[in-house]
Amino acid sequence: MADRRRATCKRCRRHVRDVGPISWAGYCGDCGPEIFERNNDDLHYHRGPYFLHWRRQSVAALGAILLDDLDPEQ
Repeated sequence: MADRRRATCKRCRRHVRDVGPISWAGYCGDCGPEIFERNNDDLHYHRGPYFLHWRRQSVAALGAILLDDLDPEQ
């Protein structure tokens, strides 16, 4: 479903007249599916920035932090 208030894509910044309708999330028809596919691949293969974001947020929901995020100099 398109959002009629948006004029540009949040990712590629192209205008609605160039890319067509913009989704409620703010992405055009090219960027939205690309982000979706990358996110799915990262979660499936347990690697990449989307997986790391998901992992950090999941642990933060429990009130903890990842050992990887601790600064070794402290």
